[in-house]
Amino acid sequence: MNSIVVIGAGQAGLQLAESVRKAGFQGSLCLIDVDPEAIYQRPPLSKAYLAGELDMSRLRLKSEQFFVQQQIEFVSQRTVTRINRSEQTVMLDTGDSISYDRLVLAAGARARLIPGLDAARPHVHVVRSLADANRLKASLGTATHYAVLGGGFLGLECAATLSKLGKNVTVIEREARLLNRVSSTPIAQCLDAIHRDHGVRILTNTALAATRLSASDQCVLELSDSQQLSVDELIVAVGVIPNVELAQACGLTVDNGIVTDANGQTSDPTIFAVGDCARFAHTLYNRSMRLESIDNAFEQARSIARYILEAQPVSHKVPWFWSDQYAHKLLMAGVCEMPEEHIVKGDPASHELCVGAFVSNRLVAVECLNRQKDFAHFRKLLNNNHFVSKETFLQPLE
Repeated sequence: MNSIVVIGAGQAGLQLAESVRKAGFQGSLCLIDVDPEAIYQRPPLSKAYLAGELDMSRLRLKSEQFFVQQQIEFVSQRTVTRINRSEQTVMLDTGDSISYDRLVLAAGARARLIPGLDAARPHVHVVRSLADANRLKASLGTATHYAVLGGGFLGLECAATLSKLGKNVTVIEREARLLNRVSSTPIAQCLDAIHRDHGVRILTNTALAATRLSASDQCVLELSDSQQLSVDELIVAVGVIPNVELAQACGLTVDNGIVTDANGQTSDPTIFAVGDCARFAHTLYNRSMRLESIDNAFEQARSIARYILEAQPVSHKVPWFWSDQYAHKLLMAGVCEMPEEHIVKGDPASHELCVGAFVSNRLVAVECLNRQKDFAHFRKLLNNNHFVSKETFLQPLE
């Protein structure tokens, strides 16, 4: 194997390139991305960077010198238009082609939009890239009232940042509560109360029906309950769509992500997928899933790099996630879509609690709000496959 090409220079693609070099790969290594500023952290975009607490120099993950030292060819501001599997080449929008022995798709995902936004497009934002965040930051000088469509983690992080900056914020969520798909009811209730305490207006069971611009150039939102809401700017945070088009066009298996085995290998043994665009067979849960988290991007990239170079089978850990909102930190470990019971440990009134998800009296996932010590303890037990009963979960830590 003499050449590896990575499409996508986000945190998964960059980590994979760095990992194969660290593992001793001496061949040609090429990293391609259309974003001229691709090498940056994504999580701070909705928080510290938007708030002006973190500048671009601290956002950047690697310097130009890193690529020189590691002998990684970084092809920026170029789009891959086609993958030729029979010739093992990728075609660029310049007409140039790059050959590969192994190809890694780290194409990420893009923000999901909904119908009805066109009329207000100049005032509609997503927060997926640095360019998105810069456009939103540019509105801060004049805008005072923001609406956030979507009560998931990204939407709530944006709401918290804008509220801290003194903005009037309304969160619109179509489900009956915040974080309906991704968190337990006790945690969602705590975060709901925290946001309301900071002056954020929260509308649940409410969808966006249409948008229009007023005579004063405000964005008028027509809601499903016949309310109308006039705001300066609208942030859409209703999930993402994995970037699978290149994979689909060249005949790879796609199903809400680029389908891979546990080792990140697609239906073509020379092509791998990693990060937000990959739907992979998780060895711990024995099912196929797509995970959107920085931890998964790093861990998956490192393990796939080892498999590409050494054929070392991948064994997955318990995934973990986090969200920072105001001064509150939520940490989560494990995946459980259908728990039999949630057990609360701690004091929801003080916003310090852990919620355990149980199946057959066994802890399978945990969420900890402002209880980092508990989180570290239970995450370690989950990773080591220890049996934790409800009774054990409720015991004070030593």
